[in-house]
Amino acid sequence: HYAEEHPDRLVVPQDVNVVGRVVIDPAARVDPSAKIGPNVTLGKNVRVGKGVRISNSILLDGAEARDFCYIVNSIVGWRSIIGQWSRVEGVPGDVVPLASDISGYTILGEDVSVDPEIIVRNAIVLPHKRLSRSVKREILL
Repeated sequence: HYAEEHPDRLVVPQDVNVVGRVVIDPAARVDPSAKIGPNVTLGKNVRVGKGVRISNSILLDGAEARDFCYIVNSIVGWRSIIGQWSRVEGVPGDVVPLASDISGYTILGEDVSVDPEIIVRNAIVLPHKRLSRSVKREILL
């Protein structure tokens, strides 16, 4: 439906490698070696580094995906930073305790920083946190 009503919003810059339906704000910066999609939305002033892979995810305004990180089935909050070589992923069927209604996704709140080479899998992270260790099926308050 969205593609029929607003096809102009699905237009992406010429040098961006996209697969499927992707919405990229004109103020976002994506390295040509990154692969985006399907089902991705990149907000205003989002920065995507070299070799990044993003699918089935939303990066809100000001978020940054640093070089060679992997983001899938996730929502990355405003001004959050995903470090180099990190993985932020939701795995369908993998239940987060006390949050089974949103299992299969990772949600990072506003201003969350994920250090380089960290894995965040099926977690919910509240705002203003720094992740310096890998987490799986956790809610971080």
